[in-house]
Amino acid sequence: MTFLDRTPDIILTMNEEGVIVSQNETARRVFGDVGGKIYSEICKDDTCSVGDRYYSMVAIKGFRRTIVVGRDITERIRLEKELEDRERKFKALAELSPAGILVHHQGTILFVNEALCQIHGYTREELLNRKVWDLIHPDYHDLARAMMQKRLEGEKPVYELKTIRKDGSERWVLVAGGAIDWDGKKSVMAFAIDITDKKMIEQRLAEREELFRSIFNISPAGLYILVGGKFKLVNPAFERITGYSAEELVGMKSLEIVAEEDREFVRRKAIEMLKGRETEPYKYRVVRKDGKIRWVYENVASIAYEGERAALGSVIDITEIEEERKRLEELTSMLELINKTLRHDVLNALTSAMALLEMGIEESNKDYLNKALTSINRAVSIVRNMRAFEDAVKSGELRCIDVGELVSEVAKSFENVSVKGEGRALADEGLRSVVENIVNNAFIHSGTDRVEITVSEGKEWCEIRIADFGIGIPDEIKQRIFEEGFKYGKAAQTGLGLFIARKIVERYAGEIWVEDNEPKGSVFVIRLKKC
Repeated sequence: MTFLDRTPDIILTMNEEGVIVSQNETARRVFGDVGGKIYSEICKDDTCSVGDRYYSMVAIKGFRRTIVVGRDITERIRLEKELEDRERKFKALAELSPAGILVHHQGTILFVNEALCQIHGYTREELLNRKVWDLIHPDYHDLARAMMQKRLEGEKPVYELKTIRKDGSERWVLVAGGAIDWDGKKSVMAFAIDITDKKMIEQRLAEREELFRSIFNISPAGLYILVGGKFKLVNPAFERITGYSAEELVGMKSLEIVAEEDREFVRRKAIEMLKGRETEPYKYRVVRKDGKIRWVYENVASIAYEGERAALGSVIDITEIEEERKRLEELTSMLELINKTLRHDVLNALTSAMALLEMGIEESNKDYLNKALTSINRAVSIVRNMRAFEDAVKSGELRCIDVGELVSEVAKSFENVSVKGEGRALADEGLRSVVENIVNNAFIHSGTDRVEITVSEGKEWCEIRIADFGIGIPDEIKQRIFEEGFKYGKAAQTGLGLFIARKIVERYAGEIWVEDNEPKGSVFVIRLKKC
C-alpha cells in the first residue's frame, strides 16, 4: 500500500480529457472503481454527495494531468445546516417575541426584531448599522455603557433605561440580556420591554402618594391609619391632640389612648366599620400622654394600606366645644330653675304678702304685717339665691380661692360665727353664696346659738366644715335635703337653698354632705379640689 492509499482524503488523477486514470484506496471505497470514467459524471460541483456523505473536491492542474483531492465534509455540512436551522428558528421566535431584541457589536447594531422597531418608531433598515447610542437618552449613556461592560464580563444585569423614539418622544424600557458570539464577533444581545405605561402609572401613584402625604401632614384634623388595631401612620395634628410623638404611637394599640369608660363604645364602632356598615361620626374621650382628658369627634373609614385592610380615622379636638356645651346646659338648667322659681315660689310669696298687707292695714294688725314682711323677705331670699346661682354659673372658669379669707368675710355678716384654719381651693364667688346659705340656715332652722367653721387641707382636697349646735337633721332626710324643692321644718322656705349649694359645689367637681355634730347639731362638709 502506497502513501496515497493510506491518506483519508480522496485522490483522483485525470488526463486532459477529464477521464479518471487512477484512484487511491479511499476514492475506491467511496466511489467504487471509477477508472476510465469521466470525472464530471461523478462530481458535477465542488461538492460531491455519495449517499448521506458529503465531500469537498479540489482540482489541482498539472502538466497533462489533473489531480483531484476530496475531503469528507459531512460533519461540517451537518453543523452548517443545524446552524441555519437555529438561525431560522431564532429569527422566527425573535419576530414573534413581544420583547424588543437588539444585537450590537461595540455599539453598532447588527440585528433588531420587529418589536424593537415598533418601540422606537424606526424601520429595520434604518436601525441596522446604526449606533445604539442614538436610541438611548443622553442622561442614561453612562448607565448603558456600564451595563454593557458587565454583560461582556459575563454578568446579566437587569435595569430600566430611558430611550428616544424617532419622533423625539421618550420611552422607558426594561433591559436584560448578555454577551453572545454573532458572526464570530463578541457582541451584546439585549431584550427590551416597553414599560412606559407602567412608569407613568408609577409616577401618577408617586404624585398621588406625595399629595396624600402633604394633605395628611398639613391637615388641621388629626389623621391616623390603623392596621390590625395598631397605629401605622399618624399626622402632626394627631400628635398634638394626643401628646404622643409619631414614634411612640406607631405600633401602639389604638384603644390604649381611649378613656376606659369609652373603650367598649369605640370598639363597637370599629367592629361596625369593619363589617362594612356605614357609621356616623361619633365622639369620645382620649387620655393624653400627660394624663389630661380631651374630647374628640371621630369619623372612620375602611381602606387598603400597603396591601392590608386598614382603617383611616379623622379626629377633631372638640374639648372646648364640649365644655361650652356643658356650660350652656348648666345655663339652660339655671334659667329653667330661675323661671320655675320666679313663676311659682316668688309669685306665691308676693301674693301671700299682698293679702297679709291688706288684712294688716284694714285691721291695723301688726301680726299680719309681720307675716307679710316675712313673705316679702322670703321672696327677696329667693331672688338673691337665684342671682348667686346665676353669677356662679356665668362666671365660667374656676380660679384658686383663698378659702380661709372668703369664709372669714362671710362670717362678718353674722353674729357668733367663728372661723379657724386656712386653705386654697378651685372655686369662684359662688362659694360665698354656699357658705352664707348654710350659715343662714343654721341660725334659722336649727335654733343654734353659734356656728363654728373649720378650714383644712389634705393631700388633694380642701375641706370646709360648718358646725352648728341646734336640733340636728334626722338621718332619714340627710340625703334628701339637697334635692330640688325639698322642705323640712316649720321655718322651711323654698327648698332651693341647699339644692343650689349642691349644684354650685358640683361645678367645682367637689362634694357636699351633712353629718351629726357632737354633742348635738349638724356639720355640713364641703370638700373641694386643692390648688
